[in-house]
Amino acid sequence: MGEPCELIRLQGAASRVTPIHVQILLPKILGAIAISASLRASGRIVDLAILASSPASHASKAQLMSLSSGAALNYCVAISAFGLAGVVSMLVLRPYIKASAAGIFLSFVAFGLWQVGSLCLVIFFTNNVHALAVSVICGVIGFKTIEKGAEMFVGARRYMLPTFEEVERVDQRLPILYLRPFVMDDVRATGRYSLEARKGRVLTWRVLNSSFWTEAREWTFEEVLCKGIGIVGPVVAMGRPGEALPRLGAVRKYCETQDWQSEVLGFFRRCSFACLMIGDSETIVWEFGRIVEHGDESRVILIIPPGADRGRLWQRFTSRVEALGLKSLIPAEIPEGALAVFFGEGWKPIVISGEPTLAGYQEIAKMIRPQTARSASICSGRR
Repeated sequence: MGEPCELIRLQGAASRVTPIHVQILLPKILGAIAISASLRASGRIVDLAILASSPASHASKAQLMSLSSGAALNYCVAISAFGLAGVVSMLVLRPYIKASAAGIFLSFVAFGLWQVGSLCLVIFFTNNVHALAVSVICGVIGFKTIEKGAEMFVGARRYMLPTFEEVERVDQRLPILYLRPFVMDDVRATGRYSLEARKGRVLTWRVLNSSFWTEAREWTFEEVLCKGIGIVGPVVAMGRPGEALPRLGAVRKYCETQDWQSEVLGFFRRCSFACLMIGDSETIVWEFGRIVEHGDESRVILIIPPGADRGRLWQRFTSRVEALGLKSLIPAEIPEGALAVFFGEGWKPIVISGEPTLAGYQEIAKMIRPQTARSASICSGRR
């Protein structure tokens, strides 16, 4: 039978605004300028095409030239604003974004797809187009093209992600070790962070909001989790063997040798705390067992991914842990809505329940952070 546990329920709260949130306002403003200029350019191209192709049109050469030059000028403004937004982002988010030729190239490929998408949307929404079939087809193509641009932009961002060694040279905060089954890398975010739910937010999912273009894709659960707990330090995960590019979410640290177990244990000794995603894989169970052997209960937190089968997943995890003789340390069952389990003195389990939101994971990180600062500083040699 598992250890009796304490239960903490998180109250609904807005996610905390950090200095980085304020700093990225300028790239967002530049992005809005680029979007506005692009839409204006697309509008002029549509007007130009209508005037040029209409038999009844008596447009003068000056009118056609005015529309052409207006479209070209707005495209120049859009490209310039987009490029400047990228430069500012790299300066503001350093060291979490680095310059990469492949990343910059793919960014502009994505921008090109967004231009096609904006042109299709202008045709879809304009009153000058009376052919319903053409309008609907352009609308479908426009939204799909925007989504493809967002996927391409993810590829660009992955090329621009730094390694942990590059982050460590600049970010002096103690890192957080994120341990997970590799199959969790592709698990999508659910609830309010799914693409469908984000599209339904009328106040934020607007065409002039850069997220309408850059985030028209499914987020992963890892992205949501790491944005939340990353409020207290850089989140670092061991990279998947053979992975060509790191994923969005935790900063990747790649093992230079086959002895990944020693790498994990060595990193745990100098991190702020370990955040372990439960699962039934041998690797996760082994990592939890080694952490228990290390004996520092204040520096580990078990994350329970949201989903309808979280109870079943917890049962599978406890059954694997039982084989190591550690089942007595964790609750036999978890309540509905459980997000995480951390441990008090003597490995007394404390279950945290609530909504799987950025604010919720921020609160979890702040709960465990005060217990870990001193012991982790000693282990890492920092003062």
